[in-house]
Parts: sequence; C-alpha cells; structure tokens
Amino acid sequence: MEKTSIPLQFDLNGTQYTGWATPSDQKVGRYAKSYHVVLNQVFFGNLSHDRGKWLIDENRPNDLVMAAGECLNEIITSPGTDETSSKATIDRGNKAIDAEQKANNKETNDPAEKKTQAEDAENWRNEG
Repeated sequence: MEKTSIPLQFDLNGTQYTGWATPSDQKVGRYAKSYHVVLNQVFFGNLSHDRGKWLIDENRPNDLVMAAGECLNEIITSPGTDETSSKATIDRGNKAIDAEQKANNKETNDPAEKKTQAEDAENWRNEG
C-alpha cells in the first residue's frame, strides 16, 4: 500500500514552514500512531498525539512541535476529513511539494525561471 503524505504549511514567529507528514499504518482512534514529519526539507521527527498533546521523538522547540501538531490536527479534524478521505487535498499538497522540490533542486540563475517555479508551487497549493 502506497503511503500518502499530508501537506503541512504554517507560520511561526515570522518563519514560514512547509513540508509534509506521512502517517504510520497503525491507528489510535482518529490519529495515526505517529507521523514522520519533514519541515523545510529537514527531517523534523516522528510526531504523535497522546492524551490531547503532541509529542516528538527529536529534540525540537516545544512551540514548533505544537504548531506542527496543530497544523496536522486541523487537517485531520476538518469535518468529514481524515488522512485518507481528504485525498483531493492531499493530492494538491503533494503536487505543491513536488513542484517546490523540483524548483529547489533545479539549478538556474534565471530570475524569471525561479519566479515561475515558485508560482507553480503556490498555484498547486492554492488550487481547489
């Protein structure tokens, strides 16, 4: 079974964070047992929800852990939505992630090309 990533995007203290969370196969109620989280192209940690609190297995600032957890929580608890039933949202998010990664991996010195790549990523993120 193919894993589907959940797109994450939030701002904390003036810093924009984008990334994704990949749920584990095991579920605890509405949540996956844990989520493999990447933010700004860096492994953030394995995030889990326990007794109303978000926890992580890496040494990360608590406010960043809470912000990432709340962003994920908004997606999971949206009416009629969970990690699997929000496939259209997830697909748009995955396309935005792919476009952003492609833009970051492609070496170009052309400012117009960089702008186009950034716009493509933003358009995928806002589609729908």
